[in-house]
Amino acid sequence: MACRNSEGGGTKNTAVGLD
Repeated sequence: MACRNSEGGGTKNTAVGLD
């Protein structure tokens, strides 16, 4: 999933971004 926490992804995407 190419969702970035900076751009405001989803709650699940945020966890993946941090990891």
